[in-house]
Order: sequence, then structure tokens, then C-alpha cells
Amino acid sequence: MGGTETHGYDLVIEFAEQACQDIVSAFFDSGGVLSDLLDGIGAPSGIADAFSVVLAFDRPSGVPASNPDVVDIQILLGEGGTGSIGHLRIVAGINVDPTAGLDVVRIDLANRLHSTELEVTGLPGPANTALNVLFRNALRNNIRSIPLVPIPVERTSTSTTTIVAGDCRVVDDTAAADADAAAFLLTFGGGAAGNRNGFTRSFLAPSDTGGIAISFDWLCRVVSPLIDDALNLGGAFSGCTLTRTVRIDADREVDLTALSMSLDTDFIRVAARVRKTGFCYEATGTVAARIRMEVVGGELLVSAEVEDPDVDVDIPWYCWLAGAVIGAIVAGVIGAVLVPLIIYIAQEAVEGTINSVAQRVAEAVNSLNLSTTLPVPGVSLVFQRVFIDDVTVGCDVAVSDHVPIRSEGTVRLASGMAVDLDSGRVGPVDVASADLACVGHFFGRELRATCGARLARTDLNRIDGLMRSAVYGFAYDAPNPVSLDELAQINPWGMLFGDPYQESRRVYAVHTNEGRYSVVQAVEVDHAAITLRYRTWEKRVPTLEIRGEFRCESGVNVRPDGVRFVPSRALENLGVNTGRNPSHDATYDTPVAVPDPCDALTGVVRSMVPNSIVEDKALRVIPLADRRIGRWLGTAIYQSRGVGRFDAVTQGFGADVKVWWSINDVGLADDEGDITLPGATVHFRVDDKRLVVTPNTEKELEFLLTVTAVDEAGQTLTTRRCVRYQPTCKSDDVRHTPTWTEYQTAWLTNFGVVKAPIPQRIG
Repeated sequence: MGGTETHGYDLVIEFAEQACQDIVSAFFDSGGVLSDLLDGIGAPSGIADAFSVVLAFDRPSGVPASNPDVVDIQILLGEGGTGSIGHLRIVAGINVDPTAGLDVVRIDLANRLHSTELEVTGLPGPANTALNVLFRNALRNNIRSIPLVPIPVERTSTSTTTIVAGDCRVVDDTAAADADAAAFLLTFGGGAAGNRNGFTRSFLAPSDTGGIAISFDWLCRVVSPLIDDALNLGGAFSGCTLTRTVRIDADREVDLTALSMSLDTDFIRVAARVRKTGFCYEATGTVAARIRMEVVGGELLVSAEVEDPDVDVDIPWYCWLAGAVIGAIVAGVIGAVLVPLIIYIAQEAVEGTINSVAQRVAEAVNSLNLSTTLPVPGVSLVFQRVFIDDVTVGCDVAVSDHVPIRSEGTVRLASGMAVDLDSGRVGPVDVASADLACVGHFFGRELRATCGARLARTDLNRIDGLMRSAVYGFAYDAPNPVSLDELAQINPWGMLFGDPYQESRRVYAVHTNEGRYSVVQAVEVDHAAITLRYRTWEKRVPTLEIRGEFRCESGVNVRPDGVRFVPSRALENLGVNTGRNPSHDATYDTPVAVPDPCDALTGVVRSMVPNSIVEDKALRVIPLADRRIGRWLGTAIYQSRGVGRFDAVTQGFGADVKVWWSINDVGLADDEGDITLPGATVHFRVDDKRLVVTPNTEKELEFLLTVTAVDEAGQTLTTRRCVRYQPTCKSDDVRHTPTWTEYQTAWLTNFGVVKAPIPQRIG
């Protein structure tokens, strides 16, 4: 089963056509890229103020099969998505541009632009033909590429959680489902590239716009050393399998004979076996756990379910001649050594380690931050489902466009009032520059566009995460009134007991009279007024932002001197084999129970049942996860990577933007060098718009970053940001997986020797 979805790659991320379409839409909209492009070739001004993008991975006719990974982009000019003003078409190939620290998956317009089309309504054919030539040249020479996903890489890394190479494959599904997608193929340290030609169908579910497939082989590379270190196996655990028997308790001659991880239906199975031999007996114990992945509230959660352990004792026939003496010895071995050992394997060595490993795997997946600091749309993943084959995680791809917000908030409109969505001002219906007015009374109220603004109905029900380009494709009109019954339905019961209106939460788009786009949503309706939530995007305004940070790696170690043991309250209060009376222990505040009228009868019945059965039943009513003897907590020490990466992100600038960096107001004139700060020397490297900073210090550091951007027209912006560097970071109360010696000490100190029945010979 391993590798069936990833085709040998360590991890594969797939975006459906819709997700890639959103990325391209945001690219052309952010900073007015499309408007600038068409203005630059002399196309009529304003034809790109609104547009819709249609993207397809079906291979267009005329493009030979020898040209792989082709995308067909059509841009319909004008509101409403009909192309009423004209259309553009771009047929190009997707490839990977390797740069320092990044493999950028991009639509390559400079080298793989197969064809273009341009038609502006109302222009004669020769004019459109001439403009198309200029359009094609501008794409090749000026735009050059459309970035889809920047993949951070470290080429020489051997870390299993660090990407060393990225690739891309367009999945052109020719089956009836036509489930086309773009597959981003990732290789981590210690791995090798798979078979990119194996991607002939998408693993996405119809409802998903994205998904992640995790190779089980990669999963094994990640978790095997973690398990080996946690159990102190000395390199014996490799490739998710224990390669040799390991003596885990030399004093008592206890061996770990088997430990493995394998794929099963909808979960990953972990199995372990221990063995102890002695005079006239051989005792073995097995335990298994299931690693499950599920989606809760849009987040990927990984958990471990440990099954009940099983203990088996084999005694040769001749040893039964020794009778009770042998039985007592075996019982002591079982009670003092084997039972706590098996429970340790189940609850700490397996569950604790696997839970830690599971968290590490989840962090490795979630840390694939596709929203990098490049000036491309931000991308985030909202997990939807998990399927274990390798491990496939379905998700929605949410794309943000970083278009500046002009105004947003909540306003309350009574009848006869209006709102200027460009500023948020509310006033009388005839207020200057108003965009949306509330007219009528009671159930006859309605919202209508006013003063040159235009309104459109959408099929949307949320404002958060919405891109400006997403509202271009709707049909705008004026006054285009929206009646009250569209905003809210009358609730007869609410008329008697409170709120008579049940809001529909529909989103409406408005093209304001100042030329901006806005969305509004009725969040509350009552007899007196309509409360609207609104967001208005800015028109093209140049912006400059510093993005990036110093990062801390996921848990490196736990400080040994800070580890403490916390006994299980459930077992203490139950009084299981502790030898102590919890009611006399001030550490445990057991609540006073209300007397049960059946206590007397229950006591009589229990007196008739062997005590061992009573204790066993009392223990089993406690959930398995709570039966562990306690927890080991410590302080995790995280080591900082020591490298900060910062990017100057520009929007709304013209062509040929240049940037200049400074640290503490000292300009960085060279591409690479050192700068002296109070108490530290900092190495820097400038790569286009990226600044890489490496402090040479073990102390905390603070400095001021400044960047200035200038385009060829002389448009200039400067921004500053204070940056703080910490060489380490700490997190308290991290669960620590104890060694067997630590576990045994805690067992004997807090709980004593478990009573076990003397094995009886059968037959």
C-alpha cells in the first residue's frame, strides 16, 4: 500500500483547478498587475478594472504531448464574468524555478508561453492582432512568470523533516470524472524523487480543493529515530521495524523482541512484544496501539489508541512438581517486574512515544507554510478529511490576495439612512457619496444602491477570507433593491418570544461610486434598523511590507533536572495496589460523595465475590487512557535556528522595483557581509528582495530593519520593523517519556507490588 498515492515521493500536495484559479486571479488583481499590463501595451484604459479567470489543466489542441504540465488560462474582461468587454487567453507550461532556498512552482511565461489571444470589444481585427503581439511580448519580457507555490528547500539537508527538492506535475485526468489538479511533489532529507509520470489521476475527493498525501516510507524515516531514541534502542529500530532483540532491563533480563509500525485499514498499527525468562518459566507480553488521524474543526489531529496489553506465562510440566514454591516465584516476577513492564510498554513506551511522534508528524505537515514571503497570494489549508492510504488528508485551499482594505466594520441603518462604504460614514439617505440606502418601513424595507453605486447578488455567505477578485464576476445594477425578506425570514415564534427575524447571512457586492468594490452582509435585523457588516477594498495603492521571522525548531529535548512525576489521581482515589489510604493523603483532594442508598446491599454482594475480581472490575471502569500510573512532566528546551529570512513585499509598484536594506539605520551596500551591533556581529546576505540575517551570538538581540523600494517611475516607499532574536525558547509542562528505570522507580515508590494470582496448571 505504501507509496500508492505519492508514487515514491515523500509528500505530495494537490490543488484542484479551482484553487489554482483563485491563485491566478489574486495574482492579476493584486497591485493592479493586469491593469498595468494592459495599460502598458496601449489597450483601452479601464478594461481590466474587473475580470474573471477560468483556469483548466486539460491539454489544449495544438500543444503536443512532448510539452508537459500545460495550463490554459482565460481572462474574461468586465463585470459579470461574461467577457462583455473582451477576453484574454494564455496557454503556458508550469515548471519549477530553483533559487537560493526556494523551488518556486510557476507558470513560466518567459520560456514556455505556447500561445496568447487578445480581443477587446469594439476594436477592429488588425488592432486586436497588434495588441495581442504586444500582450505576448509583455508576458514574456515583463511579467515572465506567475508564481503558484514557493517551496522552501535546503539542498544539502539530511533532516527527514526538511524539504530538499520540490517538483510539480499537472494531473490531466482523462477519465469521466475529469479530476484535474496540480501536484506539488516534495522530497525530504534522506529521500529520493519518485515517479512523476505516475500521476494520471488525482487523489482529491470531489468536495476538496486541495489535499496532502504522506508516504508511509517517509513517515517511517521521520518517526523511526524518534522511537529509537525514546526507548534507548541503540539504533535497533529502523524502517518502522525492530531489527534485533534488545535487552531493555539488564538486571531482570527483560528483552524487547518485536516492535513495528505498519499500515492498516484507516489507521497505523504499532505492535510491541517483551520477553522475560527465568527458572522454570518464560513470560511474554504484547501490546498494540492504533495511530489515527481525524479532522476536528478544520484542524488535523493525530492521536494514539493503546489496546489492552496481554501477558502470557509458559511453565514446563516438570516445574509444576515444585508446586507452590515455583508459583510464588513466578507470581513475584509477574507482580514486581512483568506487569509494570508491560504497562510501561503500553502506556509510556508505546503510547507516550507514539503520541509524541504523532505530534511531530502533525507539526511536520502543518509547518509546510505555503504562504511564504514572496509577493504572491497567501495560501492556507483547512483540513477536511483523512484517509490512510499512504496517509491522505483532504482539505480546502484558502487563498488570500493581500489587497489593502479601505474601510470595514459594522453599521446600523434605520429607514431613511444611508452608508458611504468607502468611509463607513452613516447619514441621511441623501448624504453625499452614499452607496447603500435603507428605504421603506417595517416589513416593506429594502436596501438599494444609490448615488451612482451598483449592487450585485452573490452566492456567498461569508466575508472573512474573501478575495476582491472573487466579486468581479457578479452582475451589478442600480438601484437593484434587496427586499427585507431576502435579508431575513419572519419567525412567527420569535414574534411572540423575542427576535422575529432570522437572518439569511447572504453576502451582497457593491461597486461604490468612488470605484471601489465592497461586500455587505446583514448580521442583525429588527423592527428599528438593519445592521450590516461590510468590507471595502482599496483601489490600487502602492504598499511595502517586511515579512519573515526567526523560527524555533520543534521540540529538541527536555531538561533532565526539570522532570517531575505526577501520580494518577484516578488510581490513587481508587486505592489500587497502593498500600496507602487516599483519604489520609493531603495531596489528593477527593470530593465527598453523597451516600448511595444501595451501598449496604452492594457491600453484601461484593463480600461474596473474590477480592481479586472486585479490584479488577474497579480498575476496568477507568478509561484505558487514565489507567497509567501517572505522568512525567518537564520543561522543553527549543533551540533557535539562528537564521532569519525577511522579504520586502511590494504591491502597486511599477516595473523594475529596486530595494535597499538597512539594519539600525546602517545601509547594507554590499550583497553580503557583516555588520556590528551592540553585543553581537550579524552576518547578512541580500538576494533581490530577500534579506538573510545570521546573528553570531548566544544572547538575545534586538535591531531595527528598514527597507526602501523604488520603481522605475520614481515611486518610493519606506517601511520599518523591529526584529527580536532569541537563541532559545522554552515551554513548560511538556510530557516526558520516562525510561524503564524511571518508570519502575515511580511504580515501586507510589504503587508497590501488583498482586497477581499464582498460575494454575490446566489439566
